Amino acid sequence: MSRFDNARIGHNTADYLHCFAEATKHAFWCRLAHAGDPEISPPPLEKLLSEEYWEEVVGKIDPKEAKPFSSPKVVVKPGRNTTHFVVADKWGHIVSATQTLGNSFGCRIMVEGTGIWLNNSLAYCTFEPKGNPMDAHAGRRKLSGDCPTIVFKDGKPWIALGTPGGHTIGQTVPQMVMNMVDFKMDIHQAIAAPRISFAEPDLILVENRIAASIQNALKEKGHNI
Repeated sequence: MSRFDNARIGHNTADYLHCFAEATKHAFWCRLAHAGDPEISPPPLEKLLSEEYWEEVVGKIDPKEAKPFSSPKVVVKPGRNTTHFVVADKWGHIVSATQTLGNSFGCRIMVEGTGIWLNNSLAYCTFEPKGNPMDAHAGRRKLSGDCPTIVFKDGKPWIALGTPGGHTIGQTVPQMVMNMVDFKMDIHQAIAAPRISFAEPDLILVENRIAASIQNALKEKGHNI
């Protein structure tokens, strides 16, 4: 999204939301295709974080028309029991942490003497291995789509945030960050502003506080609202 002049395009205009939705589809595809145990199936981070790849992705985004989402054939079931907290002290130490069980009471197993439930993120794996990072194998770490974030400015922590929300987590956080970076909102405004999110198979979920005219403009660009 840094490749677009977001401040000029305007906050939550049809063009801005269109660009975000299309960029999110690319990010969602990468997450499904590459995110797994990095020691067993390391993602191509050098490529994914390169300027060249970002330019390649931007070149695929049509500013006037939505493209259908093509899944890498991995299905992730959303969880419903996540929370996020941010803690800071007077010495400048900051913790931004997301805690999730996946679904209610996780895997229903509590570590004896701790009161801590174990999550059930293994449920998001494919149990008939297909050769992708989501395959279930003994000893592998499992993808969990959390996004605890600290943004630095002039070498010092400036923003610390995160969110629950299953598949929307990695979409809510960047919208809040861009609200502050590109649109100069304070933290309360950035969190309260209405948002959109992409959902499989190929839908854009839109909060009803976004004007009907904007939603109609997104439909005209080919989005399934």
